[in-house]
Amino acid sequence: MRDNFFIHKVLLVLGVLLLSACIEIKHDSYIVGSITSRQAEVMPLGARMEISLVDVSIADAASKMIARSILTKDVQLPTTFQLHYDAKEIEQNRTYAVQVRIYDGTTLLFINDVSHQVLTRGRDNRVNMELKKIN
Repeated sequence: MRDNFFIHKVLLVLGVLLLSACIEIKHDSYIVGSITSRQAEVMPLGARMEISLVDVSIADAASKMIARSILTKDVQLPTTFQLHYDAKEIEQNRTYAVQVRIYDGTTLLFINDVSHQVLTRGRDNRVNMELKKIN
């Protein structure tokens, strides 16, 4: 009887391990922050804000997009945001930055002109950004 109990325990543990290997574990994480501008301006109806997390590790090369959120409803400054990204995409030896652009149709209205690095190299997941108006 004791051997039977031991076998059931072993089978239970193996079953749990097998089941956990089959379940995809999500690595969901967020960047949080605020966005302001020196210029107080009402955004045009239909303005679009694009918030991106990009890998900027390689100088003079195109950034690799890790995550992006496009806001089209009631775009105004100042505002706060939460950008979802998959933590499995983050490598600790690389450099990541948040980029924000605001468009009216295809016309660029505002952009961040300072790099806002996050997540690695001692940086956390919070950022406060000030956008520059494009003339």
